[in-house]
Amino acid sequence: MGAIAAPIMPGKVEAWKKWATELKGTRKQEFQDFNKRMGLTSHRAWLQANPDGSHLVIILHEGPGAGEFMAKLATSDHAFDQWFRENVSDAHGIDFSQPPPGSPAELLIGG
Repeated sequence: MGAIAAPIMPGKVEAWKKWATELKGTRKQEFQDFNKRMGLTSHRAWLQANPDGSHLVIILHEGPGAGEFMAKLATSDHAFDQWFRENVSDAHGIDFSQPPPGSPAELLIGG
């Protein structure tokens, strides 16, 4: 399992919501195929508004590929994966040509 808390760039909340709607709607089958290729059995995301007006997304990846998901996404040349990666970069400011920022989430409660 992998968990990520990814801040949304200022002014990108509506674009992120539109992208999420596409993943659940017009691109649902492609998203399901993507998750299968990435070795994910579950891929969930929650939009969280912070008291200061900023937003972040809490993402949970489950399945045998969860630990390698971001690395696989960074290097995939599949058209859908590239589109997905571009949307992640735009909404969250992640530069996939660089090592991931921060460290993996540390599970402290639960198990």
